[in-house]
Amino acid sequence: MDDRAQLRIYLSERIALVHAAMRLARRMRGGPAEPGMAPLLGEALEALADDAATLTSFLRQVGAAPPRLRIAGAAAAERLGRFKLNGRVAGRSRLADLQELDGMLALLGLAAGAWAAIADAGVAADEVVDGREDRLRDLAGRLAAYRRGRAVGALAAA
Repeated sequence: MDDRAQLRIYLSERIALVHAAMRLARRMRGGPAEPGMAPLLGEALEALADDAATLTSFLRQVGAAPPRLRIAGAAAAERLGRFKLNGRVAGRSRLADLQELDGMLALLGLAAGAWAAIADAGVAADEVVDGREDRLRDLAGRLAAYRRGRAVGALAAA
């Protein structure tokens, strides 16, 4: 397998991951949230949408089409995540809120790591990569501030 094929596979997987993060951010933004969290999720959604467009453009430059099947698979995985066990047959629980936030933090970390890998490999121009990893890590850090409250709400009563 040549290096370009490896890069195309990596970019395709990361595009699907970013799309899953966007779906989760949209759903979380529309759900119950602490004051200030919805705008932060909106900011994350904007950053992820920009990253998805940039990664897709980069993928086209290395000779591949957008990974429609992988994006559909990521969407299906995000939908299946809604059926996670949360202690209730119907309705949301506080545990679901914590699990969604944990998922969003993990996805933002993976997306930031993708930009770090692309920068480290030197396969994209600096002006394309610069600031993207830091932006996602900053968003994850600001979202993580809400995690403590969700953890206390979900687990302290146990």
